[in-house]
Amino acid sequence: MSPSEPFTVVDGDPRSPVILHVPHPATTIPGWVRDRIVLDDAALDVELGHMTDAGTDTLAYAAASHAAHRPWLLVNRLSRLVVDPERSPTSARRCAR
Repeated sequence: MSPSEPFTVVDGDPRSPVILHVPHPATTIPGWVRDRIVLDDAALDVELGHMTDAGTDTLAYAAASHAAHRPWLLVNRLSRLVVDPERSPTSARRCAR
């Protein structure tokens, strides 16, 4: 996976106005990012367990399969420790205070 492919778009029914955003199901941390994380592997595994919304992608796929018009899915493939698509620079500054 290259850094230019941090998410997958799953095509939905063209009649569907819905996009299911699945922001945090992944645990993937590319090597170039892992090298900058100071946690050892055991501590990182614990942190990933706390920060990952495990199974939300499975839930989204199941929900989509039951819709009258299958929605589009946007599924992040990188851990939220790498990129958090729900954080803006403004919200990050608020959290740092």
